[in-house]
Amino acid sequence: MADGADEQGEVRDRRSVGAALVVVAVLVLALGALGGLGYTAFWRARERARQASCASNIKSIGLDLAMYATDYGDRLPPPGDWQVSLDGYVANQQEYVCPSALGEPGYAYNHRLDSFAVKRLSVPAEAYLGWDAGAAPPGVTPLPGTTANRHLGGDNFVFADGRAKWLSAGEVPTGGTTDPAGPPRGGGAR
Repeated sequence: MADGADEQGEVRDRRSVGAALVVVAVLVLALGALGGLGYTAFWRARERARQASCASNIKSIGLDLAMYATDYGDRLPPPGDWQVSLDGYVANQQEYVCPSALGEPGYAYNHRLDSFAVKRLSVPAEAYLGWDAGAAPPGVTPLPGTTANRHLGGDNFVFADGRAKWLSAGEVPTGGTTDPAGPPRGGGAR
């Protein structure tokens, strides 16, 4: 009988060990899932911080363009390299670098407004001066509709009224326009 009792004890011990292993496995899976959720939340928060830094950069570029226009008879930079035109106005070259760009161009300038008089803009609140740019061929500046979508499915834009705003990919107008006083739209380049 002693042998039977020992066998029952061993079976109970094996069952307890098995149950303990199941509990440990469930805990490991639960902690792993929570860790994954925490990582996702951390990544989103980090990207929101980059988006805010980018918005600050693009707003500074808008202010630089406004100062340039004030000094040059209310006209925006002429055709060519807009960044060179702003050299005397940019306090820090990091303004041109989007923190989420990862080696791509940082920002684009609306070349449809080259040498355009700011006061002639029909709706300054709708006229894009600059935005987050995606990779573009050398010498070509993309227009809204070909943006980078770097910041959680959207990009930062600066408008002629000095306002910077994040727009989702669906909010960026598409379709072409030849009206230099209206908002530039479409995927073409000038």
